[in-house]
Amino acid sequence: MELKLNYQREGCRSGELQFDRIPLETPMFLLYTRSGAIPHVAIWNDLLEHNYFTPIQLTLPTLVDQPSIELVKGLDKGIHSFIGQKTLSVLTVQDPAADLPSGYNEDKSVSVWNAGGRRKVDVAQFSSTLLSFRPNVVECLCDTIPSKGQTPKRIKKSVDRTLKYLDEIVTFKEENKALENCSLLGAIEGSDSISERIRSAKETASRQVEGFVLEGFDGSADDWTNLLTRTVSELPENKPRFIQGIKTPDDIIKAVECGIDVFDSSFPYQVSERGCALIFPSPNKKFKPESSHIESVMATTAPETESKENKDKNNDNEEGNKKNLPSSTKYEIDLHDTRFKSDMSSIDSCGCYCCTSHSRAYVHHLLVTKEMLAQVLLMMHNMHQYSKFFEQMRQALNDGKWNEFKSRF
Repeated sequence: MELKLNYQREGCRSGELQFDRIPLETPMFLLYTRSGAIPHVAIWNDLLEHNYFTPIQLTLPTLVDQPSIELVKGLDKGIHSFIGQKTLSVLTVQDPAADLPSGYNEDKSVSVWNAGGRRKVDVAQFSSTLLSFRPNVVECLCDTIPSKGQTPKRIKKSVDRTLKYLDEIVTFKEENKALENCSLLGAIEGSDSISERIRSAKETASRQVEGFVLEGFDGSADDWTNLLTRTVSELPENKPRFIQGIKTPDDIIKAVECGIDVFDSSFPYQVSERGCALIFPSPNKKFKPESSHIESVMATTAPETESKENKDKNNDNEEGNKKNLPSSTKYEIDLHDTRFKSDMSSIDSCGCYCCTSHSRAYVHHLLVTKEMLAQVLLMMHNMHQYSKFFEQMRQALNDGKWNEFKSRF
């Protein structure tokens, strides 16, 4: 894996990331998957018009139980043969779409969570998984902790553990020729401590890694961009920088200005899960948040006049699939809203299959009747929007129109 930079200015950068001799333009994102499949999309060609060479993101929590290491190890191309795809793959330790419980990692193992509950993964099991799956790129095992609320002692322990895991995995890779084409990414930890972030960055950069994953960042945290900028300044410029947990367009723009190259794409999935559609600003029209978002913001800031009994009842009704999903953003429209039940216009006329074939009223109908097709259509639309956003961002950087692009958001 090799990064060639074409543009650098005021922290922003664009270029080409060579994955197995395939050039990929940066900034870019990884196609988010669960158990090796893009959620809600049965045929990948529906999404690959703009993302044909985009690597997929495999997550350890969704693959730790199934398929078995023994089964995949016997396949010609490992996990790629199992999921039936030739697409390049990046294996990450945690799932960016899931909440990460803290306090469960140990000196010799990291905890991951799936439908079956907690699973402990130590270096030996992780190494066996790598040898069996043979992903193109892998994030080394890491002790990731939340971006705030951690003690100095816990933050230091997180960095120490992650470096220890990294050293063991680097040694394992050097001893196994089957992994010679697998690129290692070192994880940068440190929560909200500048000193520990710098130490983690310097120590990780001194190891045999081909890139970095900035872990533990949250767009809702205070002053996260300054912390990210200071951390990135300690990393070599010729190696790619990945980040997880930074998802919305305005936060992605801020992260790009800090020097980040690669993002995850769990955001479109989370938006689809809550029955919403993404609508991003375009060069031809001024961005105006949908009234459903404005109403939801007003509701959360309004005086509390509702009785406790009614609040409890409403809270109970909101449980289920939306329990762990973040609140909606200004870039979404909630198609559950009854005002869409007679709206025969397309969601955004963006050119995706959903917009060219169906109306807002139809997607609203599917959501109300709880048809699975609703999430399929929304996922196709939201991924299309996300792809176009990254395309326009790269174009703006290369054309020297970054400030004009940024002002739309």
